[in-house]
Amino acid sequence: MTMSSKIILGENQYGKAEVRVVKITRDTNRHEIEDLNVTSQLRGDFTAAHLEGDNAHVVATDTQKNTIYAFARDGVGSPEAFLLRLGEHFTSSFDWVTGGRWEAESYAWNRIQHTAANTTTRSSATARKSGPQSWSATAPPPTWSPGSRT
Repeated sequence: MTMSSKIILGENQYGKAEVRVVKITRDTNRHEIEDLNVTSQLRGDFTAAHLEGDNAHVVATDTQKNTIYAFARDGVGSPEAFLLRLGEHFTSSFDWVTGGRWEAESYAWNRIQHTAANTTTRSSATARKSGPQSWSATAPPPTWSPGSRT
C-alpha cells in the first residue's frame, strides 16, 4: 500500500498495559513495599508503521515494559513522580514520540502483626487490604492527575 492511497490514518496510540511492579526495599529491619500496576501508551508519528510496514519508529511494547522495570529498580517514590519520569524519558529519548499517557494504580499493603513465643519480632508479612489508587500522566506538557478506577 502506498502513501497515495485513500487511507486516512487518525490519531492513535499504542503501548503496554498493566505492567505489575512490586518492589520490596529491605535496607532496614522494616521492609517497605511499593506495588503499582503501570500502563504506558505512546503517541507520535507512527504513520510508516501502519501504511508501509516500517517499524523503525515503533518503540516495542516489551521495551516499554522493560523501561518501567528499569525505572522501578531505581525506586518508585510517588506514583506521580514515577509517571512523570516515564513520560519525560519516552518523549525526550525518541524524537518521533510526541506524547503519551501513563497510568498507575497503587496498591496499599498493611502489615500483619506477628508475635512468636519468647520473641518480640514482628513479621514483615503483609496483606493487601485497600483498593487501588490511580494516577495518570500525559505529555506534552507533562502533567499528572489523580483518579480512581470504577
